[in-house]
Amino acid sequence: MMHRIIRACLLLAAALGGGCGFLPPPAPEYDDPLASLPKAAQDSPTSNLRLGLTVSENAAKSIAYGVERHRAYRAYGPFTNASAMDDEDPAKAISALTQVLQRRFRSVVRLDSPNPAELQKVDVTMVLDMQIRVGSMSGQKTEARLTGIFLDPQGRQVEIASGQGEAVVPYPARSAGFRAAWQAALKQFDAQLGASGKLAALGRQNIDGGALAAGNRPAPQEEPLAGPVAQRWAVVVGISQYKYAGKKMSNLQYADKDAQDLAAFLKSPRGGSFPADHVLLLTDAGATKQAITDALFTFLKHTVKEDLVIIYFSGHGSPDPEKLSNLYIVAHDTDIDKIASTGVPMWDLDTALHRTIAAQRVIVMADTCHSAGVTEGVKGVKVGESFNRYFEALSRSRPGRVTFTSCEGYEVSRESDKWGGGHGVFTWALLEAVGGKADTDKNGIVTLGEMLDYVDIVVRRETANEQHPARAGVQFDRDLPMGVVK
Repeated sequence: MMHRIIRACLLLAAALGGGCGFLPPPAPEYDDPLASLPKAAQDSPTSNLRLGLTVSENAAKSIAYGVERHRAYRAYGPFTNASAMDDEDPAKAISALTQVLQRRFRSVVRLDSPNPAELQKVDVTMVLDMQIRVGSMSGQKTEARLTGIFLDPQGRQVEIASGQGEAVVPYPARSAGFRAAWQAALKQFDAQLGASGKLAALGRQNIDGGALAAGNRPAPQEEPLAGPVAQRWAVVVGISQYKYAGKKMSNLQYADKDAQDLAAFLKSPRGGSFPADHVLLLTDAGATKQAITDALFTFLKHTVKEDLVIIYFSGHGSPDPEKLSNLYIVAHDTDIDKIASTGVPMWDLDTALHRTIAAQRVIVMADTCHSAGVTEGVKGVKVGESFNRYFEALSRSRPGRVTFTSCEGYEVSRESDKWGGGHGVFTWALLEAVGGKADTDKNGIVTLGEMLDYVDIVVRRETANEQHPARAGVQFDRDLPMGVVK
C-alpha cells in the first residue's frame, strides 16, 4: 500500500510541474579522462582524415545514465510530451556529435578501444569522453561536457578539443533541457576543432601519397580477391509480421517487401541472374527459427570457395533480456520471453560462416535496428551498438567478407511509404543503387564499392543525417559487380 501512495504522490507532483517529477537514477561518478593517456607530443605527424572513434569509461557511463533517464521520462509519458522525451534521447546526442565529426573528417569509423592494434587501423583516433548530469526538478541545472582526445597511430596525444553547456530545468519540469545543454557543448567543441592548427594540418598534408610520415605507414587497402565468381547464392529474409507481436514487440511495415524486392532483383538479368534455386526468400510466417537455421546450415552448405554469397536480413534483433551479451535474430515465431530457445543466435551466423559456407566472397546486409523496437529499454541504444560490433567482428574473420548495416549503433532504421511506395530507407537506397544510380563512372556496371558509397550518402541525406549506414570488411572486392545498367 505504501509504495502505491508514494507512486501516486510522484505522479501528482509531475502533473503539477512541481519540483520532483520523478526519481531519476543518480549521476555516475566520473574519472579523470586524461589520467591513463600519454602526454601530448610536440610533433605527431599524420597525413589524412580517416578518423577512428572510441569511447572512454566515462562516456559509457554517460550513455547508460542517459538511457535510464530517457526510460524514466517515457515511463511518466502522460506527464511529459514528445519533445521532452526527445530531449532525453541519447541516440540524438551521439548522432549530433557524429554529424560534427563527419563534417570535419573524410570518414569516421568505430573502434573497439584505443589499443595499439586498433590505432593502426586509422590515421587519427578520437577517444570520446562524455559527462552529463541531468536535473529533474524545476530550477536545477542540466550539464553536458564532452572531450575529444586525439591520438596518432603510435598512441601519442595530438590534440584535445572540448565543449560544455548547461541549461536550467524549466517550470513545469516537463523537459530537462538536455538538448540545449548538449547543443551548447557541441558548438564549443566544433569551434575548437576548427581552430586547431594540428587538426587542420591533417587535412592539408598528403605525404607520400597518403602514407603517414611516422613509419611511412600506408593507408589501409581494400584489395580484390583473385579468381572469377563461379555461382551466386542468396538468403534473403524480411519479417514484418511477428507471431508474438504485442506488448514487447511491434510489427514492422515494409521489411517483407524489402526482402521480396531484393530477391526479385537478384534473380533478374540486371541483378546477376541468380538461379531461382540459389535464392532462398523467407518472409513473415515462412521465416521461422527453423527455416532461418536451415538456410544457413543446409541451403548454403553447397557453396564452394569461388562462389558469391549474399545474406540479407530485415527485421528485429534483440539480446536476451536476462543476459544482454547474447544477441539473437528475432524470427517470426520467436517469443521474447523465451528468446534463448526461440531466437536465432547470432553465433549461428558466425558458425555458418566458418564451418558451412565455403565461399570466400560473402556480403552480409542487415537492417535490425528499427524504431519499432523490441522490449522498451532493451531494443535501444546499446542493442544497435552490440549488433554492429558483432557484424564488424564477422567481417574481420576472413578476407573477402563485408558487412553492411543500416545504421550506426546509437541510431534507428527508418521505413516509410515515401521511399519507393513503401520501403526501409536503407533497402530503398540499396535498390536504387544497384538499379543504376550508383554507376558513377558510367560504365554500365554498378560495383560493390559504388553501391556502398551511394547508399551511405543517400541514407544520410534522406534522413537529415540521423541515420548513418555502417560497413566493415577486410580485403573485400570493391570491383565486384552488383548490378547491370540497362
